[in-house]
Amino acid sequence: MWIYILILSVIFIIVLIVYLFKKKAGKPVPSSVFQRNELEKMLERELIPKIQLKEEAEKEDFRYRDDYKRNVNDMTGRAILEDEYKTILQGGIGKYKAKDFDGAELEFSKVIESDTANAAAYYYRGLIKNKKNEYAVAVNDFDLASAYGFTEPDLHFQRGLSNLKLKLYNKAASDFSTYLALNPGNVEAHFNKGLCEAASERFQEAISEFTRTIELSPNYEQAYYERGKVYLKLDNKENACNDFKVAYKKGCLPANYYVQTLCNGKSA
Repeated sequence: MWIYILILSVIFIIVLIVYLFKKKAGKPVPSSVFQRNELEKMLERELIPKIQLKEEAEKEDFRYRDDYKRNVNDMTGRAILEDEYKTILQGGIGKYKAKDFDGAELEFSKVIESDTANAAAYYYRGLIKNKKNEYAVAVNDFDLASAYGFTEPDLHFQRGLSNLKLKLYNKAASDFSTYLALNPGNVEAHFNKGLCEAASERFQEAISEFTRTIELSPNYEQAYYERGKVYLKLDNKENACNDFKVAYKKGCLPANYYVQTLCNGKSA
């Protein structure tokens, strides 16, 4: 009996030793630890210098950092920053005048990126958006320029043009009215306001604006043409024909259609 128990115990111990040996032999601890350490060292060599370089670059190129202005407390630092903005802004204006609209837009956007309340940068970028026929974006930039204190009357004229292109006639008319209150003799503002009034079916107001345009610029053939169309909507054929004839005589070719079909082909 005791002999069998002893034999079984010996067999159990042998099996346990074999199992533990195999388990230890299959454990990849040394290799895995080595590989992990090497990988970590490699990442440190690659990433840490790049992060440091990026931080140094951001410190050096402080003009384009949103938080720089908030962190500059001394008057000298603020003056330097404002000079940087003015330099970039002037560079953008120069490119705009040279019709390098893409280059100018980039300069104005750089200023806005760091100085989000720079009214002039929004205004000039709005001018570029008008040139690119991006009228909704232009209106947004003009709105921001106005909100941040841009007071030049031309903002209202330019935003009026944008809204006119977007067929937002009431908003456009309001902008032209504001502009004309400050510049009552501007021919283009009167003409464009006339277009807004005509599109909004305020025909008498439209006639007044086109008439004022003609008073200021008697050779403005398009004003005669547009006023003729308004008279036609009011069933005033006589005045309409008079305007179409003058418009055609002064060089407005589309007016000839009405001269031929409405006015018996007789020019003024």
